[in-house]
Amino acid sequence: MNIQSRHTRRQRGMSLPIALLLLIPLVLVALTIAQRNNLEELMAASQRDGQQALMNAESGLALAGEVLTQVAGGTYASTADQILLNGGDIGYNGHALTEGVVTVVIDDNENPTLVPYPTDASFNCTPLQDSGYTEDCVWETDADSRLVATSTGSYQGGERIVQAIFELTLAGADPSSAPPLAIFAEDDLGISGNPFIWGPNANVHTNSNLDISGNPEIWGTVSASGDVNISGDPVDENGDPITYEEGAPRITTPYVYPPAYKPVATYYMTAGCDIYDGWPLSEHTRIARDVKSNPDWMGSWNCDYNKEWILNGDTPPDGFYYVEGNVMVSSNPGEGGDPISMSIVAEGFIEISGNPNLQPYYGSAIDMNDPEVQALIGERQNVLFSNEVLFLAGNDLKINGNPSQHFTGLMAAHMEFDISGAPWLEGAVIAENGRAQEAQGYGRGQEVTSNRDVKNMVDKNWIGGDPSITDDTDSSSSNTSASAPAAANMEAWREVIE
Repeated sequence: MNIQSRHTRRQRGMSLPIALLLLIPLVLVALTIAQRNNLEELMAASQRDGQQALMNAESGLALAGEVLTQVAGGTYASTADQILLNGGDIGYNGHALTEGVVTVVIDDNENPTLVPYPTDASFNCTPLQDSGYTEDCVWETDADSRLVATSTGSYQGGERIVQAIFELTLAGADPSSAPPLAIFAEDDLGISGNPFIWGPNANVHTNSNLDISGNPEIWGTVSASGDVNISGDPVDENGDPITYEEGAPRITTPYVYPPAYKPVATYYMTAGCDIYDGWPLSEHTRIARDVKSNPDWMGSWNCDYNKEWILNGDTPPDGFYYVEGNVMVSSNPGEGGDPISMSIVAEGFIEISGNPNLQPYYGSAIDMNDPEVQALIGERQNVLFSNEVLFLAGNDLKINGNPSQHFTGLMAAHMEFDISGAPWLEGAVIAENGRAQEAQGYGRGQEVTSNRDVKNMVDKNWIGGDPSITDDTDSSSSNTSASAPAAANMEAWREVIE
């Protein structure tokens, strides 16, 4: 009998159980890995769904901000009260995005109540079931100009809720503001000679005193928050003596702040006599260097260190010019033909002579809610924004010329303006009078000079000679009534964790 052979066969018979025993841990490890991978996939999917849902919810807040800006400006189909009465629906409930759904609801940050209208404490203001209010009652809502937007975003299995408080800045912050103005000044204003101020918006207002001499013709309303002194023979469009209002309500003074316009510059002209094709300079190309040593850029512009940029040629390219410092225009671009499209915003003064024919450069629209713009204006309130700006000076604005001069658009000065000679101004003229504002404690004195000399070109707001001033352009109806633009500014944000 072969004992060794039997022992060997017995050993071979144990290999299967041993292999099975060794295989069991491996199977368990494989199952654990598979479960872990599945769990990680589920967690990744859940995280992806949650992130997408959060983005959807945040997009709803952006929509709410746009709608509430329109509400503040009176350009939305419903008022704030009507939106609240309609359950806060702004037309985006269940609005489908590319991936997922977002629902936005507007609420008052304080509980609205019904009050009698006209005020009568004895009247019962029980809301009707259908309309939400009785005939003689109104909702007392939005007492602090703040509304809450709640946005719910969903995507597949994820859902996120975010809320934000928006403060509404209404267009025309002062409800007693005059109609759109051809001429506005914060400080004293003098009108002499034979100016012709005409057109549908030929209104004149100063928040201080108004002195009129000579024989001006003024078609619109004339008002002053201070005194009106008349020593000449001003008449209205019918040739009758003008009517005027003394002690008129003040109009909110716009903040004429040039740096707000940097993002739309097509030509940025530095205090060092360089020219860039936009701002910020780090992201744009220097297209001309040391214009003082290499004069007459494009046959038109020259520069003098620490003094001013000078437009002394007739062929400047169309564009939106932002200038660090002062600007002098002494040439005749556009004379006798089509106007040249160029807007000039300067940190210093702007002085115009010669016989130019200019209109605003209609390039990129000014978006006051652009984060870049908001960063530039900081805490300043009522900053003047206009897509119709022609001249905007961080110091004084002085225009002296003859009837060949034709300027269309908004003309504004952070300090004072002086209009003389016989130019034709088709737009609005605004003086913020920063020194007067500073004296009142608003801190609006001369601010931006880019290391340039500050020159006092004008001591008092003045219109003299024989200018023709008409304000029937879009600039007057949109933003030259010296009021703050409408806006919905986000004050606070949170994610709702349930």
